[in-house]
Amino acid sequence: MAAPQSVIHINFKAQNVLFNPAPVWGELRKVVEAGKLSGTTLLGLKDKFSDIALSIVTRFDLMKIATDELNTSLKALFNSLPPIVPRMPDSSDGMVDGENIIVAGDRVLLRTDSVFFEFRSYLELVAKFVYGILEGVQKAPASEQTLSSGKTVLLLKPRGNLITHNFLIFLCDQPAKSGNLPRLSTNWFTFLSGDRNLFTHGGAPYCAVEKRNDLGRRFDALIMRMNILDFKAAPPNDYFRISEFQDVVRGATDLSLVAQSYLMQKIAELAR
Repeated sequence: MAAPQSVIHINFKAQNVLFNPAPVWGELRKVVEAGKLSGTTLLGLKDKFSDIALSIVTRFDLMKIATDELNTSLKALFNSLPPIVPRMPDSSDGMVDGENIIVAGDRVLLRTDSVFFEFRSYLELVAKFVYGILEGVQKAPASEQTLSSGKTVLLLKPRGNLITHNFLIFLCDQPAKSGNLPRLSTNWFTFLSGDRNLFTHGGAPYCAVEKRNDLGRRFDALIMRMNILDFKAAPPNDYFRISEFQDVVRGATDLSLVAQSYLMQKIAELAR
């Protein structure tokens, strides 16, 4: 296939990112100027991790767009519900159908899948960048780590490859390790990882709507991990409310700030 002859490029600008790789290069240059790191090492790190740095910023933008589109699809689903919903036989629950409602529900599932994918991918990129830079300047943490909870995690596989999940758990623990702040909760991360695997490997989820009268919301979307006919009898692990994803947004925000602070602190230690 012939190469494109005329291309219109989109000027990309990073704005208001949670984890910003740009200051990392500036901090590393200071270490080079202090004579504690070779210029060759810095050039090697840039060559190896500049693409990941750009991907982090790009993925963050995709996270925002995916979240906006999920909110838009939720509003469309809720607005498509009739004022009076027919009840199912022998149940207090309602049942609606019609092509518009079915398509609206499928769009919620599609956008939910997108949000899970973008958030998980973003965090994996942050983990790879942070650990890779630390390894490159010989400040990487030991593979076996004991968390403040007493649990032990391995950061590397036997062949030395990073286990991004465990490294992100390790980063969540860093505020506690400093002795000044409690560790970040990892419940949101377990939720994100588990349901990302469901959407990718576990089959197709299902969508329903819960009528709510609290917190100013009339409705919430229920994402079922399997088809549920009676929610009162269903185990809580068989479904989740889409509003629970707010915990993921807060968790990813906090973890991004912790990861940035941890990396910059370790680089600053090189110049001492």
